[in-house]
Amino acid sequence: MPLRSIVERIEDALRTDINDGDAAPASADRPWHATEIEHTLRALEAPRGGLTGEAARDRLERHGPNALPPLASRSQLAILLDQLQSSPVLLLAGAAGLSLATGGIVDAIVILGVVVLNTAIGFITERNTERIIGSLRLPSQQSALVRRDAQLSSVPLAEVVLGDLIMLRPGAIVPADGRVITADALLVDESMLTGESDAVAKRAAPVDFDNPVAERASMVYRGTTVVGGAGTAVVVATGARTEAGRIQLMVGEAAAPETPIQQQLRALGGQLALLASAVCAAVFVIGLRRGTGFVEMLRAAIALAVAAIPEGLPTLATTSLAIGVEQMRRRGVLVRRLDAIETLAAVDVIAFDKTGTLTRNEMSVSAIACAGKRYSAGDVVIRPGGAAASHPELIRLLEIIALCSDARLQRRKDRFTVSGTPTETALVQLAINAGLDVDGLRRSMPLRGAEYRSQDRQYMVTVHEPPRGGTLYAVKGSPEQVLAMCDRQLRGNRRVRLTAAARRHIQADNRAMGETGLRVLGVAYAEETGPQQPASSVVVGAGGARRLCWAGLVGLMDPVRHGADDLMSQFGRAGVRMIMMTGDQASTARAIASDLNLAEATPMIVTEPRRLQNADAQAMTDLAQRTHIFARITPTDKLRIVRALQSGGSVVAMTGDGINDSPALRAADVGIVMGRSGAEAAREVADIVLQADDLAGIATALKSGRVTYANVRKGIRFLLATNLSEILVVLAATAVGAGTLLSPIQLLWINLLSDVLPAIGLALETAEDDVMMQPPRDPREAIIRSEDMARLAREGGIIAAGSLAAYYCGTLRHGASPRAGTICFSSLVGAQLLHALTSRSDRHGLFSSEWLEPNRLLSAMLLGSAGLLAAILAVPGLRRLMGLARLDLADLLAAAAGALLPYIANEGLKLAVPGPQAGANDRVR
Repeated sequence: MPLRSIVERIEDALRTDINDGDAAPASADRPWHATEIEHTLRALEAPRGGLTGEAARDRLERHGPNALPPLASRSQLAILLDQLQSSPVLLLAGAAGLSLATGGIVDAIVILGVVVLNTAIGFITERNTERIIGSLRLPSQQSALVRRDAQLSSVPLAEVVLGDLIMLRPGAIVPADGRVITADALLVDESMLTGESDAVAKRAAPVDFDNPVAERASMVYRGTTVVGGAGTAVVVATGARTEAGRIQLMVGEAAAPETPIQQQLRALGGQLALLASAVCAAVFVIGLRRGTGFVEMLRAAIALAVAAIPEGLPTLATTSLAIGVEQMRRRGVLVRRLDAIETLAAVDVIAFDKTGTLTRNEMSVSAIACAGKRYSAGDVVIRPGGAAASHPELIRLLEIIALCSDARLQRRKDRFTVSGTPTETALVQLAINAGLDVDGLRRSMPLRGAEYRSQDRQYMVTVHEPPRGGTLYAVKGSPEQVLAMCDRQLRGNRRVRLTAAARRHIQADNRAMGETGLRVLGVAYAEETGPQQPASSVVVGAGGARRLCWAGLVGLMDPVRHGADDLMSQFGRAGVRMIMMTGDQASTARAIASDLNLAEATPMIVTEPRRLQNADAQAMTDLAQRTHIFARITPTDKLRIVRALQSGGSVVAMTGDGINDSPALRAADVGIVMGRSGAEAAREVADIVLQADDLAGIATALKSGRVTYANVRKGIRFLLATNLSEILVVLAATAVGAGTLLSPIQLLWINLLSDVLPAIGLALETAEDDVMMQPPRDPREAIIRSEDMARLAREGGIIAAGSLAAYYCGTLRHGASPRAGTICFSSLVGAQLLHALTSRSDRHGLFSSEWLEPNRLLSAMLLGSAGLLAAILAVPGLRRLMGLARLDLADLLAAAAGALLPYIANEGLKLAVPGPQAGANDRVR
């Protein structure tokens, strides 16, 4: 059921509950979005200073923890029934029934035994996969910032209660449903709830009662993400009573959706079952018309049906994807969505967020431009003799960046430590290192308000109360936007007019710092003697008049991650185009991209927001296909760029680590986030999490996706080629009147031990040496391509020819006897086991100069199957059960030749007729 439909059903049910009956509705069912703030607070008995600790404990005891009901995974019975409902199993069951009806009791028992064994294999595999899928989900946010006992406190998520006042800051995940109390440019991403990707602006004023969830601007909902501004809300529902909890209860069982590969294989299995039924019916009718006995032809038809069914097909994709998940997990790459693995094989564009992804997000101040002079960070010292001691404008700049910050100070023995975002920490640490008493400064100028960066406001404003009275407004952010709001600059202790020449000099300093790869911030302030005013009315006066005094520029260095340049080259060789998206200015982004060789040999194209603002869909698609760097962009811009790339036919992987990346991460075909440094909101929407924050994990993920997809293809082609060989042997025997050359029991043995087990072994095949030098696969292409069909027919025909030749040799010695049939059986088993070695690679093999790495699981399965073949040939009881005869040395040599010669022939054809290389038909840049 679509998510929007579920939400609408919930709303309809709520309106019925609210308007029906005499009893007052439960707290969570009230129309809080349409209720005034004061009425809401009174109804919830929630004081503006926050609940007391005692009241919170009492409510927690009464209403229970703030936890969502767990999603029920598929039951073991449901998994078992799915196995029994597959087309191959149903067809085999029908074959067993026909065998029983024609007197083949032993055949029927063995066929049913194989059905049970095949079902058990599928059940165990899918149950393990369900466990893996259940473990993929990362734990949710563990704490929430609330006001209790008139103080801000961080409390465990489960302990948030009705009436709690929650603080909403950029990057925070809303811990419970809440009624907005205050909103300062508050923007919330509600896509996880409504499916709408655009951030929603929130406000404190009530909205109409009939507004649906997506239009309730006065509410915030559990699990949504604050992407801009700030605000507060009072909790009106927790746990299962939240909108997210209601949806989870309605969804019910959380069956893992089929991936595209699984869907293709399920469809292919059904098509093969229908084809097998048609061929069997045709053979049966033709045999009867030629005068062959009814029972004999029915058994021949049953044998052909068994030969035509690839029993391992339903479990092959599940096994391969589960193995891929486990292998990636061992390399520190967590996959949260199973189909992300196969999507990785088709990724042809990677959109990188610069800060924290391509760079380490370990900020340190490198340079300062103030009052027409440039300083290095080490030169900025307030002590006598230091650069700042004789430059009051430099001291003022340090004070502004220490005040305009939400970085926190903590005293540890005789020094302070700073905690906060890397940028905020670096700025405050600069002030401390310079000798400024930041703690004393903040105590003397207490914070009275703040306006945070938002999508349209690339700067932060804090409001302070100086000891001498009045109000100080401290501003830092985008140099262009901050400078545009200034009409004065600080020189010495005086504020002088900011001339056009001084403005050009500041702009030149900004460009020069950016061209060295520095992230540049502009710093300014305003002092007012009257009563405190809204910050927005001070920084920009009526009619857009400039009101600020320019203090200077601060350049921060964010080192590029080690090995990032080599990684860009690796992606280029893999046919993947790279795009950088950043909020930094163009000069900074261009410098970083040049160091990384992002554009390789092509001229670097940089696009800034003004070119995006009025671009229609087609223009955006064209820009996205040409551009290497998008600079000074907002979260909305990132989302538009990802969608434009997808509109142009690209499969996009988006990497990021911050809250501003979340909308684009969710929209991308594969969202990849740094696990340690990544914001909680970014991790919640990502498909893949890099635990070690190692950029090489992206290459690991890309390579694993390609290898997993290639292994699924290898397994499918192996199964189809070997099943085709069985069909051709049975058809040939029927055509020449040789009767049922291979019985259903023998064919089931071949299918299970010579087909299914080696196919599973191929799922663990290691990467070929050139897997990252091939272009990505085309996502529109079927997993079995048209050119594969000729190859499968060739390979299956050669295997069948070898087995039939061995049978012919047997008839020359023993006539059309069980002994000749045993030679054919042994030859076919051996040829199929050897064909698993051929299927390991399209290019490497018996006659190549380079050998593949050993596949221990495949080797073990091949040796095990060969050992079982030897056992049934050697043990009389097993021979009788399988309907086989004793072979002498000459017979064994004939069977070995019938197995070995097709192997040599198929290996030789790799040189004469090379198989399609991975991605050879795919998109070429």
